[in-house]
Amino acid sequence: MNLDGLDSLVFGLVLAAVLTAGILASRGVKTAKDWLVAGRSMVLLTLVGTLVMTELNMATMLAFSAQAYLVGPWALSLPLVFLVGLGAYTLLVAKRYKRLNATSVAELYGARFGPGLQRLASLCFLIAMLGFVATYVRSAELVFTPVLEGWSGQSVSPWISSGVLVLLVLAVTLGGGLKAVAASDLAAFFISVVGLPALAWMGLSAVGGWSQVTSFYEAFPPGMELLPPRFVGSLVLLTAFTYIASPWYGQRMFAAKDEQTAFGGVAISAVLVTALYMAASVLAMCFRVQIPDLADAQTALPGAIAAWAPSGLRGLGFAVLLAVVMSTMSSIWNTWVAMALTDSGAQISLSRTRWLTVLLALGSWVISNLLVDDILDNMILANVPIAALAFGLLGGLFWRGASRAGAWAATISGVAGALICWAFVPLYTWWWAIAAVPLSFVIGVAASRIWPDSPERAQAFYARTGAPWFG
Repeated sequence: MNLDGLDSLVFGLVLAAVLTAGILASRGVKTAKDWLVAGRSMVLLTLVGTLVMTELNMATMLAFSAQAYLVGPWALSLPLVFLVGLGAYTLLVAKRYKRLNATSVAELYGARFGPGLQRLASLCFLIAMLGFVATYVRSAELVFTPVLEGWSGQSVSPWISSGVLVLLVLAVTLGGGLKAVAASDLAAFFISVVGLPALAWMGLSAVGGWSQVTSFYEAFPPGMELLPPRFVGSLVLLTAFTYIASPWYGQRMFAAKDEQTAFGGVAISAVLVTALYMAASVLAMCFRVQIPDLADAQTALPGAIAAWAPSGLRGLGFAVLLAVVMSTMSSIWNTWVAMALTDSGAQISLSRTRWLTVLLALGSWVISNLLVDDILDNMILANVPIAALAFGLLGGLFWRGASRAGAWAATISGVAGALICWAFVPLYTWWWAIAAVPLSFVIGVAASRIWPDSPERAQAFYARTGAPWFG
C-alpha cells in the first residue's frame, strides 16, 4: 500500500499535531493528581473530545465495518450499542461518579463493600483492560503494516509495525498522563469528526449514492439472517452493563470539573460516537459494491481509503485511523496505571506512573502478537470481568440492601456464567446477556438477603454519592 509524497506529508502533519498537543499539555503536569485525573478540572469540550476518542477505537471500528461489508445496511444497528450504553451511563452514573470524586472506579466498590471487593474489582478491571488494549494493538497492526511496507519497499514483521505504534503512544502518554492524553484526544477528535464523515461521503460518491448500496445488497441474504437480531440485542444489553462500570469512563468523570460537565459530556459523546461508527460502516458497505470478494472483511475500511481517496485525503484517512488507535490506547494505559497504583496501596508518584506505563506497553505489545486472532470475539470476551461487576455497582449505588456477600457472589457467578456460555453455548452472547447476567443479579440479591451488612458503611457511602432508589 503506497502513500505518495502529499499523503505522507499530511499523515506526518496530523501525527505531529497529535503528539505536539500531548507534549505541550505534559508541561503543566507537576503532581500525580495531574497525571491521574488531570487536576479534576476538565471542561466540557475537552471531556467530550477524550470520551469520544476513548470509545472510537480501532478494534471496534474494524470489527463493525467488517460486519457492514458482509451484511449491508442492517449492520448500522451495531453502532446503536453506543447510543444505548452511553445513554444509560449518562442517566445512571455520570453525576454519582463525579460526586464520589475518586481516582479509580474500583474505589467505589471499596467505599461501599470494603477493601476485599475493591481488590477483586480492580483485578477484574485490570485483566479486561489488558485484553482490550491487546486487541487495539492487533487491529492497528492489520492497518499499518501495509503502510510501513509501502514506505520501506519490503516486508515488515507485525512485531515491528505494532512496536512502532506502541512507541508512538508512549510518546503521548508517558510525560503527562491524563492531561496529555486528553489534549491529544482533543486534537484527534477535531480531525476525526471531519475526516470520517468526509470518507463516508467519498465512498457514497464513488458508488453513485446510497440507493446503489441498498440495491447491491438486495442480491444477498437478508442482513438479519447474517447478523441475527439476537446477537445485536445481546451486545446492546451487555454494553449497557459494561459501560456503567467502565473504568476509563469513570476516570474521566472524576476528572470533570463538576457534575453538569460530567453529565453533558457523556450525553454529547453518545450521539457523536454512534454517528462516527456509522460513517465508518457506510464506507465499508460502499467498498463492497466495487470489491465484493475481499479476502479479509476486517481490511475493508483501510482498503476503501487506499482505493478511493485522492492524494492528500488518503494520507488524512490513515492519519485519522492512527489518531483513533493512539487515543484509545493511551486512555486505557492511563486508566490501568491509575487503578493499579491506587488499588494496590502503593505510594503514588510520577516516576512510578511512568515506569508502570512502560511495563504495560511492553505487555500489550507481546500479548497482541501472541494471543489475539479474531478481533471482535477477543474484544467481546474482554468484557466478561467488567459485566460480572454490574450487580456490585448498580446494587451498591441504588439499593441500600446490597451487601458485601451479595456483591462477591454476583461477581464470581457472573464470570463463571459468561465463561460457561462462551465455552458450551452457540450464540453465547445472547445467553450471556439474557441468562448469565440476570442470574448473577438474582444470586447477588439472594446472598444480600441471607448475609446482610450493617448499615453504617452504606450510610457513609450514600452521603457522598446521593441517596439510593430502593431500600
